[in-house]
Formats: sequence, C-alpha cells, structure tokens
Amino acid sequence: MTIFAGPLFILQKGLFDYWFNYALCMTNISLFFSLLLVIITLKFSNKNNFIKYKFMSIMRPVKLKKNRMLFSSIFFLLLFFLTFILLTRDFGLLNWIANPREGYQLHRVGNGQWYALSLLFLSVSFTLIMVYTKTVLKTIFVFFFYAFLIFFLGSKGFVLSYFIFFLIILWYRKSKYFKKLFLILPPIGFFLLILNFNPNNLADIFKYFDHYINSAMYYEAYSKGEIKLYYGYIWISDFYHYLPRILFPDKPYIYGLLHVNEFFWPGAAELTNTPAFGGPLAAFADFGILGVLLSSLFNLSLFVEIIFYFILYRDNSLNNIRENSNKLYLFIWILAPSFMIFFGSLYMIILFILIIKIIATFNKLKIGFK
Repeated sequence: MTIFAGPLFILQKGLFDYWFNYALCMTNISLFFSLLLVIITLKFSNKNNFIKYKFMSIMRPVKLKKNRMLFSSIFFLLLFFLTFILLTRDFGLLNWIANPREGYQLHRVGNGQWYALSLLFLSVSFTLIMVYTKTVLKTIFVFFFYAFLIFFLGSKGFVLSYFIFFLIILWYRKSKYFKKLFLILPPIGFFLLILNFNPNNLADIFKYFDHYINSAMYYEAYSKGEIKLYYGYIWISDFYHYLPRILFPDKPYIYGLLHVNEFFWPGAAELTNTPAFGGPLAAFADFGILGVLLSSLFNLSLFVEIIFYFILYRDNSLNNIRENSNKLYLFIWILAPSFMIFFGSLYMIILFILIIKIIATFNKLKIGFK
C-alpha cells in the first residue's frame, strides 16, 4: 500500500507513470541482489559450526527471571517518559500531545537526541513486556497501550512497526488469534492514520505515501541532466550522522542523502522536514545502477543481520528466549520495533551494551520475591 497508494492517486498516469516504474525497477534490482546475498549467507551459516553451535556461548548465558524483566521494562518505560518530556520542552508537552505530527516534523531541531532516545527506550520496554507477558489477552492489552504511546512520536511508520512486532509475538506463541488480528488490526491502523489528517480530504492521506513519487521525480531529473551523480560524496558525508548535534552544534544540516533533498526542497533539511525517497536512491545517487548493484550484494549489515536471524530461528521457542539472556539480547537487537533507527553503528554498540547492563542489573536485584 505504501508503495502504490500515493502514485495511484497523485501521479497523472497513476501506476503507469514511466519514472515511477523506473524507481520500482531500481528497487527490484536491489531486492534481487539482496536476496542473492541472503541465500549465500544462509548457506554459509548452515555449514559453519561456529555460527551454529558456539556463537551464542561467546558470552556465558544467564537464566532470566520474569519479574525482574518486568521491572526492567517499567524502568525503560520511565526513561521514555523522561526523554519525551525533555523532547517536548520547546514546543510544549500539551502542544506536542495535541499535534504529534507537527512536533515530529517541525520541533525536533536541537532535541533530536531526546527523540531518538525516547523511541529507543519505548522499544526496549515494549519488547521486554511483550516477551514476558504470559497470556494472549494481556499481550493484546499491552500492545494497544504501547501503540497509544508510540502514536505521540508522530510517525505512522512506528505504529506499523509495533503492529508487526505484535504479530511476530503472536506467531511465536502459536496463538489462535494470529489470523483474526492480522485481518482486524490493519483497518484500525488505517483509521488512526485518517485521524492524523483531514478525514474529509483523502488526497491529504495519499500524499503521505509520496516516497516513490519523490524517487520518480529524482530519476526524471537525473535523466534530463538536471542533477549529477555524487560519486561517493553522499556515502562519505553521511558519516556526519554519527555526530550528535548537542555535542557538535556546527554539524551541517545537509549531509548524506539530504544533498538530494536540498536540490528539490531547499531549506527543508534545516527544518528537519525532509520528504523521504523510496528504494535504493542513495546508492544510485552516488554511482548510478552500479551503485545499486554493489551496495545490495556487498551489504555487510544485511550479512550480519541474516546470520543473527539464522541463529535466533534455529530454536524459535519463546520460552528459550525468556530464560536465556543471550537469546533475549539477540531477539531485542534484530526484532525490537523501530530499534536504534536514528543511531550510527558506534552509538548503537555503546547503547546496546548499556541496555544489556541495565537488564543484567535488574536480573540480579533482590526485590523480595522469587
């Protein structure tokens, strides 16, 4: 829906627009070579005894206690509320709650670190409580509570990621409600989407799904010679992403793919209101089709992620995840919704170690019951 809804109703030729289909073609090329990498990685993992049997024992696993993990979840939830309050101090807490979309689009400048941390802490809290909630009915209640909270961060994509994670938990539980909720919840999600726009103007809703329209606009401009390839500058300058603005106030607002945004929407980057692009546009903007091919086939992060999925799904029992600390940490790393999406690799590692330390500390606490 997110790919086709916008072009279908906004582009003059709809789904038959030439440059929209060109954008889809680039995405399909990327997906093909990514799939090839996945197949190679799975075959490699299946033949590697270290990955199959020893990787999860690098750090000695610890048996986890349910009640301690629930307290840990509450702790991360409190951290979410704290960072959310810090996030909204300029716009105002009540103003942000009344209009989270405006807060997300226009009032994150100077507070991006609090936004990223609030999203991270809520994700960890949600993952922990969903894993350790025993009954399906309680799980459903927990999902709606956290979906309500994530809504205030202003992005429907986050709500969607929480819904997908909820379905993953039901799948792990082999729940009889899995198929029913799979059919019921998407219309509810669409209703929440309408609430954040003008319900009387469906065009406003479909304009939200504009990422492939934007990509089509780029490819058309490139074909006309209006915008040139960057030959690696987008990839290199994207390393500014690792520098938090609170520590580096002179960090430029335009770096990485934002150079393309600046070409089409001058000044939008400084307002942190940058329209998104669909597909592997960053790779294309650097080196054209060759960049799309190479970035998909030699994707180190995807290679590592597939290995982690392979390890986790070799024994996909939820009870094993609940009791084995290493499996829980791996579960959080690869499946927690909207996890670490605003952090560079170095910060991801540091924060993940901190999260592990917090969970391990709570697991050792003497709270007065077993």
